[in-house]
Formats: sequence, structure tokens, C-alpha cells
Amino acid sequence: MRGWLQRRRHGLAPALDGSDGPFVPALVGVLVYLAVIVTAAMLLVGGTAGRWSDALQARFTVQLATDTTQPEPAPGDDAADPETGGGRLAAALATIRAIPQVARALPMAENRLAAQLQPWLGGATIPSSLLPIVIEVELRPGSQDEAAAVRARLLAAMPDASVLEGPALLEPALRLMRGIEALTAFMLAVLTATLAACVVFATRARLAARAETIEILHLLGADDRVLVGLMARHALRTALIGGLAGFVLAAATMAAFAALAGGSDGVGTTRFALSPIGWAAVAALPFAAAVIAVLTARLTAGRALTALP
Repeated sequence: MRGWLQRRRHGLAPALDGSDGPFVPALVGVLVYLAVIVTAAMLLVGGTAGRWSDALQARFTVQLATDTTQPEPAPGDDAADPETGGGRLAAALATIRAIPQVARALPMAENRLAAQLQPWLGGATIPSSLLPIVIEVELRPGSQDEAAAVRARLLAAMPDASVLEGPALLEPALRLMRGIEALTAFMLAVLTATLAACVVFATRARLAARAETIEILHLLGADDRVLVGLMARHALRTALIGGLAGFVLAAATMAAFAALAGGSDGVGTTRFALSPIGWAAVAALPFAAAVIAVLTARLTAGRALTALP
């Protein structure tokens, strides 16, 4: 009898199968939709944070204190030009530009420096004689790992200078983006747990709805593995239908967002687009949901059938 049931396991499918309605596939589709959006946001935020972090490593400023004992140069005087005037500025620029890893070193314009300092001083006007001399330094591509050595060399060559790492305004933004990245990872874990719980409840509901048929087959000697396999195949089919539908809707949503963010010139489209690896990661989510559904269904059905006499 057991061997006959195993040979007829495909014939058991109509007795155990049956549509659970659109609720379960729709719920799986919503979960996969949210998972794709969350994963894409995590990848975009992480990529942007990585680029900003590289920018912080590759850029820094060198600040020279102004000498208030010297008279302020007249507007027509050559000393008013920050590129040529002032022996300390010229010497500092020569020292910085002599370092092989430095790609660019330029003094910050006085109006730009004053605009950055005004919020800290209550909007008061700052005389140019009180403004510090700030030099913006940018390293060559691929020299980020040597940034610490470059800063140490500059401090050794100019002990009275202050070397500030990167734009200070980017650091709070970087911390915020890292927090958003961690939050999206947590949301992805919650969605995964919700999917597993949904499959558990759906599998238990199907087992309860067909309890008499399963009990008869179980008493006749049907192998639990056959019954579990039927439940797992049903969960696989349901998860794939809902997951692929959710992925298509999520891809359409991301395409619409990229078009809106890019504007008419299309410059921002690539900025908000996923890399090929990112698309491969989000495209794998429906199949990952199907794997989770199959494993959860097998575990739930196996435990339920083990409890039967």
C-alpha cells in the first residue's frame, strides 16, 4: 500500500491542492514589492555614502591663520590677489603642490569663505583682514589610502597650519545615510520574517482545510515526504506568482522614480540608477522569497504531519 501511494503521489495533488484565493499571492506580491524597494534604497544610499566617504578621504583643507599685524592690502595692489599675494600663501601652495599625490590645490575665495562663516557669527560682516587663509586640496584618483600620510607631511612642513579632513558638512550627512542604510536592512529582515509567518499560516490553513483527506492518506500509509512535497510545491507556485508580480510593479516604480529624479536633461537618471550588480540583487528577491516559502512550508507541514497518529 505504501509503495502504491508513493507511485501515485501525483494523483494525490488534486486531493490536496486547490486555490487558496488571491489573498496569499497578493500578500506575497506586496511583501516582495516592499522588499525590492527597500533593497534598492539600501543599495543607492550605500553607494552614495561610499562615494561621499571617498570624497572625504580625497579632499581636505589647509588653514593658515591671518597675520593681523600686516596692513590690509589695497584693492589695486597685487597682494590682494590670493594666488600671488602673501608670502605664506605662495609658500604653502608651493609646498602642497610639490606632493605627488596632490592633484589640485587652490585658495578658497574670500566671498565664499565669508559666506560659510556668517551663519556661525550671526550674519555679521567679517573684514577680509580677519578671514583665515584656506586652501582646498584634492588628491589624485586612487590616492585616498595615502591621505593620512599626505596630511602628516603637510603638518610637518607647515607646523602653524591646520589640516581639516574633508567638508565638515558632509560628516553629519554621512552618519544619517549610514543610519538609513541600517534601517533599510532591518526593514528587509522584518519583511523576510513576515513572509515566513505568512507561509506558516497559509500552510496551516491548507492542512486544516484538508485535515480529513490528509488523515485518511496518512492512515493508509502515505509517506509524509510525499505530502510535504505537495505542500511545498503549492507554496513554491504561490510565492513565484506573487513574487514576480511584486517585482514587476517595483521595477516600474523605480523606473518612474528615476525618470522623475533625472528631469528633462537626464543627468540625474544615472545617479539614481542601480548598477548591474544591484539589479541582479533585486531581481533575485522573488526567487529568494520562493525559497523561503518552500523551506517554511516543508518545515510547517513536516511538523504537523509528525503529530498525526
